[in-house]
Amino acid sequence: MFLLRSSNHFCTTMPKFSIILSTWNRANILPKTLTSILNQTFEDFELLIMDDGSTDGTGRVLKNFINQDGRVKIFRHEKSRERIISWNELMKEAKGEWLYFVDSDDEISYGALEILNHNINLYPDFKVFNFGQMIYFLGHNYIKEGKELPDWSGEGMYHFDSGLVGTGGFMFKRECMELMPDIDNVYDFADWFGAEVNSWFENNDPDVPHTQYNKDDKFVGNPWGQDNALMWLVTRKHKSKMLPICVYIAYVRTENWLYDFNVSSGTMG
Repeated sequence: MFLLRSSNHFCTTMPKFSIILSTWNRANILPKTLTSILNQTFEDFELLIMDDGSTDGTGRVLKNFINQDGRVKIFRHEKSRERIISWNELMKEAKGEWLYFVDSDDEISYGALEILNHNINLYPDFKVFNFGQMIYFLGHNYIKEGKELPDWSGEGMYHFDSGLVGTGGFMFKRECMELMPDIDNVYDFADWFGAEVNSWFENNDPDVPHTQYNKDDKFVGNPWGQDNALMWLVTRKHKSKMLPICVYIAYVRTENWLYDFNVSSGTMG
């Protein structure tokens, strides 16, 4: 991983938010994602982007944005290592008080950070929050409301499997982040995460059967599941407050209409 370029212009020493984003070959739709972030009404944030070995025009798109806004920092892998590895590396570089994650083919509402900051101030005892998403298909859309994570009398939240949280549907204080070991590929990560889940059950609820996460069964991080895995790790020690809000706009990746974007002109069509 290496830093392509950054600027301190407009950046505070410790911004309120660090927005984490990994991208791979999304030059045609990346501009609308970045625009939705940089046009936020709440401006105290940094945007950390990993170009995860793109071979299209992603580098050119990112260069245009970094020249326009000093809150942007861009890093690059020469070869793709998938999102969970990229997220882990970007978290190490983050300076913000809170970490928030965005996928490079989605958007956030222009008041997203304003709303999140309001709830942070409203519930000062919590260091982790989860909430809903708006899911868009070409012919319809629906609201995926935030779900209460299973609580219990012990530390953090009880175990939960994938499906309860997704990218853009959670945030947590940087001090809570659980960094993964220096793992080079997502298959090793899947085995490591599976061992963490097994260990948690052995220590907390040994008689309960549970999902086996590993590279041969139900694995995470290649490329999906990194959101659930990260939130699971954070909530081993911290309670999560569910918020009845939706500030994240997720688009279905298989809809080709999202990719009809002119890179050079920055316009649809």
